[in-house]
Amino acid sequence: MERLKIPITALSMLKNILGVECKGFENKRIAVNNIKKKNIMLRLYFENNKSSSDLNSNNIFEADSLPIPGRKEYSCLGEVVEEFVSNWDHIMYTIDRIIKKNTLLYQEHSDTDHSDMDSHCDDFYAFDWGDGYTVYIYKYRVEMGIIVSLTKEFVLEDGGDDMTIGLIHPDNADEFQLAFFTRPFLECFSDSTKYGEDLFFSILSCNGYISKCSGEVRWLFSEGLAFGYKYCKFYVFNRFTDQIKYQGEELTDDMKKELDNRLWNTEW
Repeated sequence: MERLKIPITALSMLKNILGVECKGFENKRIAVNNIKKKNIMLRLYFENNKSSSDLNSNNIFEADSLPIPGRKEYSCLGEVVEEFVSNWDHIMYTIDRIIKKNTLLYQEHSDTDHSDMDSHCDDFYAFDWGDGYTVYIYKYRVEMGIIVSLTKEFVLEDGGDDMTIGLIHPDNADEFQLAFFTRPFLECFSDSTKYGEDLFFSILSCNGYISKCSGEVRWLFSEGLAFGYKYCKFYVFNRFTDQIKYQGEELTDDMKKELDNRLWNTEW
């Protein structure tokens, strides 16, 4: 895997969805002002090789419940967004406690010597939270930081394919963006790259160039090109190809024009 230009901090920054209004929200404004940056940015440094000792040793998930329980089906994507955002702070706070409780485990593994870039990113845990939620925790050894990502798999009432909501952060976006991915997209991605959803949502989603035209969206990232469309302030991706890949180009105005030309004037 090529060396990727990625942020080491956890997936964060939901400010882009503050105050959004669209179909499915029943004319309500999603208020996520209570999501605190300190609970989302779970960058953890290990000091004195000591783990937190003030946590209960019992299973932290026992008797745990989400602020908004998941549903079997949803009538629209807006309902999924509202639930996902409302549950975010609670899940991240709990994961923060788990990470601090297991500090020594991460420290011991980070001290291991590794000669190639692939071994610098490890999937330590994938927590199946229930109600479709999955939390991926990656240890990034180079700077001793931890990457945390959250996804939710769900089904719409119209009988369509399963979908997954998560966060992406292209290089030309100021903040993380909420995005939906259809099951055919994720299956095609895995078949083409041999990478799973854990690596996709934790590492590979944090790079690239996103371009929008007449309601359509194309996101070029390190492993290929995602095709989709705009839904309110969010993106829905339903097709993938590895015929072109993002090479970490410097995104000057001229380079953006060149990339736009490749993405929109090529028959894929």
